[in-house]
Amino acid sequence: MSLLATRYAQALFECASEQGNLEEVVRDVVTLQSLMQESREFGAFLNNPLTQKSAAMRVFKALSEKATFSDLTLNFIRLLGDQKRLKNLEKIIYGFHGLLSIASNTMEVHISSAKPLVESQRQSLKNLLKRKMDKEIVLHEMIDTEAMGGVIIQIGEYRIDSTIRTQLNKLHKVMRA
Repeated sequence: MSLLATRYAQALFECASEQGNLEEVVRDVVTLQSLMQESREFGAFLNNPLTQKSAAMRVFKALSEKATFSDLTLNFIRLLGDQKRLKNLEKIIYGFHGLLSIASNTMEVHISSAKPLVESQRQSLKNLLKRKMDKEIVLHEMIDTEAMGGVIIQIGEYRIDSTIRTQLNKLHKVMRA
């Protein structure tokens, strides 16, 4: 993550903490992240260098009426627009989540598997990671039917891929050589 995104994320986190509305800002950040993931057009709009600041502010104002963003979040978005930094919003959100995890002593772990994990598997994995990382673990599960079996575990930028699909691809490469 860029130094610029880290600084903006830290500024938002510190302001929200100081003003006592961290929970509101977290909710806003999650909403923005969902919007960016669900709508490619929204992401493209933010990343387009030709997007006028006034147009971006109108979009965020309309969004805030539906999503009820806090004043701090709206002011932060205005600041990003003024500084022509809206294209960095996704990285800033990622940094914000990182700071939140550090402050709350939690770690987000993303699991991708061909079938949903059974509760005993989920609990065993959480307990193992909690012992290793010495943090509370928040699991996010995704189903990937193309994996054929096995799991992908992603912790931050670290990724463990033990899916059958990946093992078959490796075997295929070895056999071709």
